[in-house]
Amino acid sequence: MMLQEQGKLSLDDRLSAFVTGLLGWADSVTVRNLLQYTSGIPDLKWNTVTNDEQSMEMFRKIPKLDFPSGSQYAYNNSNTYFQRRIVEKIARTSFSNYVRNALLKSTGMYSAVIDPLENEPLMARSFNSEGAQDPLTYPQSGWTAVTLADFYKWSQAINTFKLITPTSTNAIITPFAPNK
Repeated sequence: MMLQEQGKLSLDDRLSAFVTGLLGWADSVTVRNLLQYTSGIPDLKWNTVTNDEQSMEMFRKIPKLDFPSGSQYAYNNSNTYFQRRIVEKIARTSFSNYVRNALLKSTGMYSAVIDPLENEPLMARSFNSEGAQDPLTYPQSGWTAVTLADFYKWSQAINTFKLITPTSTNAIITPFAPNK
């Protein structure tokens, strides 16, 4: 939404305008579909990929959408993956750098860590059913871990429209269809 306010994209722009090498389905997916999780892009088996390049390779092989774009809601990280690729294309930097410079610094969030490593101190960890710690892996880049204090700063930035205008906020929280 920040990039739209800056005139760098429209919510009606097609995914294919930003990401090349995808099959014809990318022409029917808009930025709005990605933000509202109504793209129809299938959810990858995220435990089978270990980085952005492998993910893109798999997306390039997807023959069709799960449903016509804009017709249904399905939350999945495939939408998030392409949201991040669009930001990188427009900002001409990594998603992590964009988050660091455009979001974290502007909101005064200085403890947040993007794509934390295994040895990151004070990082919450998940455990499997045997009580062993799960590995810290990211099948796509750009995950941000925040402290409670930084999360409060984020919440304040959203609530006071520091990052995007009330109009943009309304556009992004308006459901794609009544009661959806």
